[in-house]
Amino acid sequence: DREYRVMFRLADAEHMTTDEIEERGKEIGEDFGVPEGNVVENREYLVANYTDPSFVKGMIVVIVMVVLAGILTIYSIYYVSMIPKVQEYGKLKAIGSTKRQIRQMVFREGMLVTALALPVGLLISSFLSRWIMKQMITFMAGEDPLMQVAAELVKNGEVSLLHWWIYAITIMAVLFTSAVSLAKPMRIAAKVSPIEAMRYQGLEKRGKKVRKGYQNLTIFRLTKANMARNKNAHGNRQQNKKRRETLFAYSWSLPSLVLILLIVIFPILYTGYISMTNMNIYHWNNYEFIGLENYKDALLVFDNGFLTALLVTILWTVVNMVLQLVIAFIMATLLNIKGLRLRNVYRTLLIFPWAMPGYVSILLWKTGMFNSQFGLLNQWMIRLGMEPVRWLGSDVIAFISCTTVNLWLALPFMITIIDGALQSVDRSFYESALLDGATWLERTRYITVPMIRSIIAPSVMITTFTTFKQFDVIYLLTQQVGSKTGANIHTILTYAYEKAFITNNYGYSSAISILIFGMLLVFSLVTNGRKEESR
Repeated sequence: DREYRVMFRLADAEHMTTDEIEERGKEIGEDFGVPEGNVVENREYLVANYTDPSFVKGMIVVIVMVVLAGILTIYSIYYVSMIPKVQEYGKLKAIGSTKRQIRQMVFREGMLVTALALPVGLLISSFLSRWIMKQMITFMAGEDPLMQVAAELVKNGEVSLLHWWIYAITIMAVLFTSAVSLAKPMRIAAKVSPIEAMRYQGLEKRGKKVRKGYQNLTIFRLTKANMARNKNAHGNRQQNKKRRETLFAYSWSLPSLVLILLIVIFPILYTGYISMTNMNIYHWNNYEFIGLENYKDALLVFDNGFLTALLVTILWTVVNMVLQLVIAFIMATLLNIKGLRLRNVYRTLLIFPWAMPGYVSILLWKTGMFNSQFGLLNQWMIRLGMEPVRWLGSDVIAFISCTTVNLWLALPFMITIIDGALQSVDRSFYESALLDGATWLERTRYITVPMIRSIIAPSVMITTFTTFKQFDVIYLLTQQVGSKTGANIHTILTYAYEKAFITNNYGYSSAISILIFGMLLVFSLVTNGRKEESR
């Protein structure tokens, strides 16, 4: 009998775990009548050329757990160390410091400590990781020739165990952990009032004791002190009553919270999960985890179109908001001219476009105004002896046409808001300014705008959000399936829609959706922070 040694490599091994590769090899051997004991996998080849997907998932879980542990640890340290500083923050509030200044002070203090500790930590971790890795490779080498060669290469310094990208990821993770950990201490410090700070005077002991240093300070003792403080707070009768009322309110709100969890929170989390897979029309049931590849394709590959769509979206938002505010302010000012007749009739006519369904208005503009053959605009141009124009055929003209339609839909709302705000301004200010010889531009700049800014600010924020995530105007005018006009204008929402429902690349489209959600979330946090500072 002759013996043969057959070597083969699985074609789809890069998408399989090591256990699945072993099972698949045994199945192939069984198909050819090879005993299970004679089927051997090349472990050295797998270690050198293959990354187990389960290992990647495990590393992601470990990194997340480490970051969460770091957040809890740093938060406990800052939370406990903030108690003696309550009086200091109260004094700063008393002398006129704003919440933003106090938050910045806490944030800068925390980040300064992080910046000072980071180089030391990198040096220590680099030395320890290098030493531990050398010991592990030496221990694992044994009689295995491949591992012995690897140990020799590492020992001679021919293989670098630490790379610049490892340091970059470590620095970003540490800075992110510190920034997140400081969020709640910053809010707590900003909320301290001078009156609350005075309550802590009774907690200070009269006799001054000399500290023995921090040699006995541990994370366990900091956490224990934090828990003891919370336990004493729970003993307060007023707080217990407030807690019972809060639990009672949450019990009544539980059905709504569950509904919100199902129709809002769960879809966001599921979209985030899908964004890290290769789900598409070809991998509908057998999609695989690919990490941040979709995000890298969107943000780092310019030809994919996402960055172009993002720039178009920003331009679309800025142009529309500037035109809306300027035109609405002029129209509202004209409506408030003293002695204007039929004022209410004009207001009713101006509100009419906003009262019509947006879908109907957009299609009326597309078929009745912008049609290249029968549209009203081209009919006028032909009668004037001019050539007809394809209003939705090229990018620039189509962008202007879409902006016109969006102004038609959005201006009535903004005019109504500014009109109401102008009516709330006391006329005595304008009379005094006229006596001082102020012009209309000066009265507008120094009286009107400051007086109505706080009134129209919420409406401007809402309109900005709506314009940024606008879908219907551009899609129905230029991108509607079956009636495309030739213009290639994409905002990030129409781009995400095309990737999901036209090219059926659901993983990539989900990544785009999460990026849009993150942008809107950051914008919301920034605007809410400014609103809180203005109070």
